[in-house]
Amino acid sequence: MTTSHWWKHPTIFAAVIGAIGMMIVAVIQLTPLLLSSPKPGRFSYSVRVEMKNDRKIINNAKVSITVEGKTPLIEFTDVNGFSIFFIEADYAGSHGTLIVEASGFSVYNQNVNIFPDKLPAVVQLEAQKQPSAAIEISSTEAPLTNTPIPPTNTPIAPTNTPIAPTNTPIAPASTTIPSITAIIADTSMLCPDYISRDKIKKWTLSERKNAGDIPSYINEFNSYRSKGGDDPAESIIPANIIIATDFGAGNSLIWQSYPVKPLVHYRSSGIFETTGEFKAPHAGACMSIMPSIVTVTDSSLPLTVCGPSAFAGNNITAKDLLFKRPEGYTSGWISSDPLEVVLPDGTSQSLGRRHILIVDDLPDVQLKGVPLGKIYGCWYRTDLTLQVISEAERKLSELKAEAPLVPAVMYRISKRGLEQVE
Repeated sequence: MTTSHWWKHPTIFAAVIGAIGMMIVAVIQLTPLLLSSPKPGRFSYSVRVEMKNDRKIINNAKVSITVEGKTPLIEFTDVNGFSIFFIEADYAGSHGTLIVEASGFSVYNQNVNIFPDKLPAVVQLEAQKQPSAAIEISSTEAPLTNTPIPPTNTPIAPTNTPIAPTNTPIAPASTTIPSITAIIADTSMLCPDYISRDKIKKWTLSERKNAGDIPSYINEFNSYRSKGGDDPAESIIPANIIIATDFGAGNSLIWQSYPVKPLVHYRSSGIFETTGEFKAPHAGACMSIMPSIVTVTDSSLPLTVCGPSAFAGNNITAKDLLFKRPEGYTSGWISSDPLEVVLPDGTSQSLGRRHILIVDDLPDVQLKGVPLGKIYGCWYRTDLTLQVISEAERKLSELKAEAPLVPAVMYRISKRGLEQVE
């Protein structure tokens, strides 16, 4: 019996070789996809900026994330040295540069991959070396001279021209208030009403808003003004005040070209804190920042109070619970399955989905119909208030990862009521 070998048949041999070639090409094309990391969605990123030698915090440092072909993301560090970014999906997963700038320090540059777990949590800046002014001392001694200085006998000619008296009366001092554009150093003249730093911090928790939310914040801003503070276009706006304006008449990013820090805004419209002097592109209004009485947070307090200790009676098994703020703490968040929440005005509202509820500077929140074993909460020490929103977003991401098919949302409750954040 004659054995037939497939490799001796040209047609079969060519087909097998072709199939192997196609498999090799497919493997080559798929390899980058198999090895590459999945692109993340929207996430929050917090970075702390401090001095390199003694690790003291640096506030008001400018932190930028640049990606080629995209508008830079820019934020400023707060009083605790933290800067919080909300990285949108079209930036996430890209390669970029992290740039940190602060007065008196060398500029920090780092190439980064914009992934949640690959961005640096701490950036240390080096103080710029101040050159010492060297005084040059000449070693060459000036030769002594014995040449006398000749005296002068030229007399000073007397004058007999009498001084003419004047009867022109001295004009009284003007009582007219100078133009607001001429007053820069004293912000109380430009912005006669004051707002507290505590209120500014509360606004910061609501930085990202929808277009329809901004008018209510502007109305609240104006409710604190009674003495004036209207800024016409072309006014010289000084640093360290709070302004309500629209920088770009709809342009979403033009505010980033001005020395301001956003508090609550949608695109270029909202409330901002100024960090430098500039000319106002559009009309707006302003308030001075009230000099705050410095209070030292008790560092012996825990950074957070979480779990049963965050609730009245250290109890999270009852059907009705009170999320009660401990002394020395300001804001916090609650993670729960559907329940009912009592609003500051006494009315109740049902939260029908799994959620994170940010509690913004309220002494307590009454919760009803709490599902057993499905609730958790944390209060944050007063000096960590600005971290509440980033931690709440992280917790929301965890909820979505635990049950991808179950909807989960974020709410915020404050003296203004309840609003959905995400």
